[in-house]
Amino acid sequence: MTNRINLKDADSGSVIAMDVEDDTLMEEIIESAASFWNKDPGAYVVRSGDRILRGSTTFGESLIASGDQLELIPDPEGGEKERREGLALALDLQLEEEHLVPLHLVLQLLLGKVLREPVGDADDVIGTR
Repeated sequence: MTNRINLKDADSGSVIAMDVEDDTLMEEIIESAASFWNKDPGAYVVRSGDRILRGSTTFGESLIASGDQLELIPDPEGGEKERREGLALALDLQLEEEHLVPLHLVLQLLLGKVLREPVGDADDVIGTR
């Protein structure tokens, strides 16, 4: 079933209407809108009210009704580009200062999450010690 949604660019206030199917992924909506507004799709998420809709969620799963207005907002967790840059910085530091970056810090950068417990370092995981 085709549904019409309005998507607002939080940066500019511009609004576009999009027709989406129930099986359309939020990721596809983000990519389409980001392309239209010349933005990096990896740095944005869709928000509906106070909910952030992750890329793997389908329109049908999101409980959004046809006609609802959604917002394209900067990813509050930094997005793909920032995580990649953070990981590259951590690896550069490791090489320059000749010490290991604890694995839990690398995972935090990759996942964009704060891990509560350290999980060891790279040597522990790959079994070189």
